[in-house]
Amino acid sequence: MRHSDLLAALLPPVSYQPKAPRIRAELNAEGRMFDALYSGIKGITGGVTPFYAENLLPDWERVLGLTADATDTY
Repeated sequence: MRHSDLLAALLPPVSYQPKAPRIRAELNAEGRMFDALYSGIKGITGGVTPFYAENLLPDWERVLGLTADATDTY
């Protein structure tokens, strides 16, 4: 479910019409922002431990003081 749909469901049923053009535009803009935030949060929550860090692994290596030796082969 998209966040714009969730935001529309939170509107008071009598006071607002979620299908009105200006309200729909605002809900779409805010919903896209929440969608982008949610997709980025998955990488951050995985970085809490080094096991799921993926893109944040260089940060973990820096924090823990791990350096690769030039003679190491992987």
